[in-house]
Amino acid sequence: MKKLFNFLVFTILLASTSCSNKELSKNNYLVPMDVPNEKIENFSELFSEIEYTLFPSEASVIRVDKAQKFENFFVFGDYDISNSISIIDSNFTTSKNILAIGGGPGEYAKILDFTINKTVGTVDVLTLNKLISYDFNGKFIKEIKLPGSVGKIVHVKEDDYVIYREKSLHSNFPGPDEQSILWVWNTSNNTTSRIPSGSENIKFPFFMERNNLNFQNNNVIFSTNFLDTIYVFSDNLELKEKRYFSGDRKYMPINLTEVTI
Repeated sequence: MKKLFNFLVFTILLASTSCSNKELSKNNYLVPMDVPNEKIENFSELFSEIEYTLFPSEASVIRVDKAQKFENFFVFGDYDISNSISIIDSNFTTSKNILAIGGGPGEYAKILDFTINKTVGTVDVLTLNKLISYDFNGKFIKEIKLPGSVGKIVHVKEDDYVIYREKSLHSNFPGPDEQSILWVWNTSNNTTSRIPSGSENIKFPFFMERNNLNFQNNNVIFSTNFLDTIYVFSDNLELKEKRYFSGDRKYMPINLTEVTI
């Protein structure tokens, strides 16, 4: 029960990251999301009831960092405690696990993120230096070397992925280039192309990103800590919206989050 409850809380927190970026106010893509002044103190103000579902006893995940649904499966990733992924059927009766810690083919030292390749139907696990593909039984299929140091990934379509690198990451871990934080990576020809982002020139302090890059309803959803903006791209990676939090609440001025080097 605690696993599913943690996942619900995590999803709510993802939708409420905020700060301020005045430059975006001139953009026609802006979509305001009003933030009420009233303080929410109880879950009952948001939900009439919460339904709990127990994980199968053989599931390896302990704390859920990310959850995805694909066809008749739910996929849950635990990046810190068990360093594993559980693939659970829609009835929550059986679980197949990806728990391949090691240094050989199909093995990893650390899970940074995972995504579902919707074209071929695989669970793709992002590690420190490679992307590893498994089937929905947890069986290793293949692995690909990354084009640089990245922290998040989402499959878009066919051989295209969007990859993200924190701007605050140490220079000893270079990305595909030194300018950007977002790229399109085509795994068939191992090429990357830059996706401009309004936050790439801001020097943020290091802050662990949990689920700031995702694919929902044929859109790529991206945000980052300390900003009040959620970028929405189509599956062709054309910018559709910049959703920002509005209201009378005072947000932390963005210049206070910048780091002087």
